[in-house]
Amino acid sequence: MSVSNRVSDRRALVRSMNPPPRVLRGAVLWILLAMSSVCFAQTGQPQSAPATANSTDSAAAAAPAAPSGELGFDLFEDDKKKTETPEQTKAQLEQTLKTEKAVRVRRAMLTTHQALGFSTLAALAATLVVGQFNYQDKYVNGQFTGRFERAHLGLGIATSVMFATTGSLAWFSPDPYPKKYRLDTAMIHRVAMAMATAGMVTQMVLGPIVDWRTGRLDQPQLALGHLITGYATFAFMATGALAYVF
Repeated sequence: MSVSNRVSDRRALVRSMNPPPRVLRGAVLWILLAMSSVCFAQTGQPQSAPATANSTDSAAAAAPAAPSGELGFDLFEDDKKKTETPEQTKAQLEQTLKTEKAVRVRRAMLTTHQALGFSTLAALAATLVVGQFNYQDKYVNGQFTGRFERAHLGLGIATSVMFATTGSLAWFSPDPYPKKYRLDTAMIHRVAMAMATAGMVTQMVLGPIVDWRTGRLDQPQLALGHLITGYATFAFMATGALAYVF
């Protein structure tokens, strides 16, 4: 074989190993198309999965909203039905303010009632002592000096006014929280002070009668009754004061 033939065979071999440019461009184009289709398939598949998951989650979230037999009830349904109107809310607010005001007034009046009560008890004790001296001077010793009459009269009037004021504070104080009557210290206080009130009224009636019956035979007996009523009034008032404290 000659050298020229060998060269031609090599060129033919090289041409057979190197395809034409058109074939190369076609192959490259097909490869690019195949790669793009694969990439599109890989990127498109995850997008469909969240849609399915979202649809599943929405269905699961919507499922509990449907009534489930006996368990389908609302604990706050009654409260929703009992919604109050603005007029009712305003009326309740006004009633609350009125009650609070009554409580403050009652507390102030009862505090004053307590202070005056002890002062009245002390004044009644002084009146009783001076009245005892006046009775001894007129009907027991037989001296009839009359030196205790004015003091006894002044103390009696002052005690009566203080007693009436103290009772009025308790009687006219507002009572925003009415209570049922029962046997307790408050009831004992009321009963004792009612008896003391009766005693004070009796004293105010007997005192002028005793003075009016001066020189009569029944005057000493009326004066003794006036004195005994004074002691009884003091006992009832002291009982009421102790019940009020304890």
